[in-house]
Amino acid sequence: MRNSIYGLIVLISIFTLISNYKAFKANVNQVRLLEILAEGTYTIEKDYLERISTNYPNLSSTVIPFKSVLGAYWINEDSIDKGYDMLLKGNKENPLLDYQIWSWLLSMI
Repeated sequence: MRNSIYGLIVLISIFTLISNYKAFKANVNQVRLLEILAEGTYTIEKDYLERISTNYPNLSSTVIPFKSVLGAYWINEDSIDKGYDMLLKGNKENPLLDYQIWSWLLSMI
């Protein structure tokens, strides 16, 4: 009984460590994301695109979904269908935020 409790604690600790590491990595990579949002240009380098994790954590520190930022990027790169799909996915992750609509409209200008 005692060994199973210790085993459960170790298992939960491992999952917690993995989760915290992924969140830490996402926060380190968000520095460039915050610059992109402040500039409003949505020009993202290819190597940075590969480092962005859109699944977990799915929200940035500004509570804007990563998929919404990538959607604005794809619309800016003239891939409107892909960008619009990403904006819709981002809207499902944070439906109370109107960022998806505004970023799509602003990137069309």
